[in-house]
Amino acid sequence: MTKEQMNELADIVARKVVNELEEKQKQWDQELNDNVSDFFTQDNTHDVKFLSEEEFIENQIKELQQLLERTIEKEDYEYASKINAKIAQLKEKLK
Repeated sequence: MTKEQMNELADIVARKVVNELEEKQKQWDQELNDNVSDFFTQDNTHDVKFLSEEEFIENQIKELQQLLERTIEKEDYEYASKINAKIAQLKEKLK
């Protein structure tokens, strides 16, 4: 097989692969659209709650405080210091 024939074969294979992927992507897009449509047209019992910036920061602080406790238990005081500084920075934002 010559180099030209190998390149021709490679082009054919590449086109087939791309075509298959495009078809699969269309299928996935349709499934996503159907799922989103179902979500909004069904008896919408799903509550979506958006957090305020203050609530978001408070949640971050709680998570960091838990991480801080675990870090101190592991005696990783250098990392604990960084976490503590981040907590202080977030608390300043709440003021």
